[in-house]
Amino acid sequence: MKRVLFAAAAALLLLSAAAQEEKPSESKAQEAKPAEEAKIPPEAAQKPNPVKPTEASLEAGKKFYSTQCVMCHGKEGDGKGDLAKEMDLKLRDYRQPEALKGLTDGELFYILSTGRGKMPGQGSRMPEEQKWNVVNYLRSLAKPKAAASSERTVVGGVLGGVAAESPAKPDAPRRIVVGSRVAEAKIIDKPLPAYPREALAARIAGVVRLKVLISEEGNVRQIEVISGHPLLVKAAVDAVKRWRYQQTLLNGELVEVETVVDVTFSLNP
Repeated sequence: MKRVLFAAAAALLLLSAAAQEEKPSESKAQEAKPAEEAKIPPEAAQKPNPVKPTEASLEAGKKFYSTQCVMCHGKEGDGKGDLAKEMDLKLRDYRQPEALKGLTDGELFYILSTGRGKMPGQGSRMPEEQKWNVVNYLRSLAKPKAAASSERTVVGGVLGGVAAESPAKPDAPRRIVVGSRVAEAKIIDKPLPAYPREALAARIAGVVRLKVLISEEGNVRQIEVISGHPLLVKAAVDAVKRWRYQQTLLNGELVEVETVVDVTFSLNP
């Protein structure tokens, strides 16, 4: 299930970029991906949303958003999450009706599934129903909220009755999962690994992929090997143990961060 969440924050950043109405400046045009990559197949754009925006669907979408996307897009979807501010990201305000007006549900689903540009897609790692739940929740952010209740409350038909206490809001999650590109941007100290002599002698090169847990202080406190040549793994782990990251805030609170890192060993300088 955790792998479903690795790229969640990055995928929703993609939705914001896809909804931009402004044309990119000429200075950035050369950096953009070819136009063909940005096209969404007509059949995907016309794909109907099979999940109705019921209370259960919206709640499921909100739960996913609140734990994995709020750090960039903000609690209310205003695009002003803590990480967005740190990275100076300009994100759409999903509370505005025009934010996603130019995108169909099918297009949002397609972007979540396949990604675009540097943003990875969820593919089959994220169940289809969950993707539709997220689409429904994003749409709901632009809908008007119920009017505030009157200052005088009627409880049990009696004016001024004592209302039951509202349930306490759950604490903000103490751990979040982010994509590798988001985490990489927050590295402040990245010692390189020492190339193992045995690997050099055997002309072994490759990538070691690790799942890491970054503490609230920005230290790597837990490492799990995902893949890599046995002769390269220890050197990769020893190096990543010494990496340092910027602290991550979510709703003003320090949180741990789970992500994936790749350590590359190349025989060519």
